[in-house]
Amino acid sequence: MGVYLKRYYDKPPVGSQIDWSHPLAKGLVGCWLMNEGGGRLVKDIVGRNNGSINAATMSYKRGNLNFTENATGYVRCKTGNIVGGNTNFTIISSARTSAPGHDASPGNPGAAANGGNAVYSERASTGNDIVKIDLFTLTGDGTNVSLEFTYRDDAGTLLQIRAIKKGWNDGKWHTYVAVKRAGTHLVYADGKFESSGSYAGTATFTNANVSIIGNDFADTASSWVGDIEYVYLYNRALSLSEIQQLYQAPYQFISVPKRRIYFLPAGAVSLPNPRRSITGVNRIKGIKSITF
Repeated sequence: MGVYLKRYYDKPPVGSQIDWSHPLAKGLVGCWLMNEGGGRLVKDIVGRNNGSINAATMSYKRGNLNFTENATGYVRCKTGNIVGGNTNFTIISSARTSAPGHDASPGNPGAAANGGNAVYSERASTGNDIVKIDLFTLTGDGTNVSLEFTYRDDAGTLLQIRAIKKGWNDGKWHTYVAVKRAGTHLVYADGKFESSGSYAGTATFTNANVSIIGNDFADTASSWVGDIEYVYLYNRALSLSEIQQLYQAPYQFISVPKRRIYFLPAGAVSLPNPRRSITGVNRIKGIKSITF
C-alpha cells in the first residue's frame, strides 16, 4: 500500500496518546493531529499546547483541517515560543495545496502579499524573531515553487533556506521538514534532503512570539490554502533516517485507544448496575472479553 493510502486509513482517532517508549517520541514537544472533526479545539496530544481555531472559515475535510485564504485563518497554539530559541529543533508537517502564496517581487502575477503560505510559524506582531516554514511561487512563474525555512534571531540575523521544485502545489500530500542543528539549517521534503545553509546568528529569542499553525502572526497575508494533516515539533534535530521513517509511517509513535469486546453466554444475563465500573461485568460468570 502506498504512503498516501496508509496515512489516510491509519490516521489515529481522537483519544490517541504518545507512546513515549518509542524512539521517535524522544524530544517531541508538540503533536497536533487535526483529527477532531469539528469544534474549535485542536488538541496537542503531547499535552502542553492545545490549539484553538481562530477563523470560522476553517473546517475539517476528510479527517484533516482545511484552511482557506484568510488573514485570521490559523490555529493558535501558544503565546510564546515552542521551538524558537532552541539550539536544535525539528518541524514536520504533512500538507497539501494547489495555490501556494507569492512573494512581492515585481512581475509576480497577481501577487500582493509579501509572504508565502505558512505551514507553521513562531513570530510576534513586531520585532525580529521568526521561525517559519512555508511555500511560495517564484517571481513570474506559476509552476516552480519554493519550500522555505526562515530563521531570524533577536539581533536581526536572518537565514532563509530555499528549495525550488515543480509539483509542490499539485494538490497532493507532501511532507515538509525544517531542521536546525546548531549553526546548520536544513530542509527536507517527502523524505529527501533538499537544501541547507550555515547560520552565523544566535539562538536568542524573545518570548513574545505567537506559535501558530497555518499562518504568520506578523504577516497574515501568509495564510495556508489547503489541508494540513499534522504538525510535529521536536526539541532536537532529527536525522535523515528518522525523517524517512516518519515519512513512511508518520503515526508509528502514537498509541490508539484500546477496545474491548465482551462475549456473553447464551441466554439472558443480568448485568450489574450500568452506572458502575465496567470491571463489574468481568466478574459475571461466563462472560469473557478480549482487548485489542
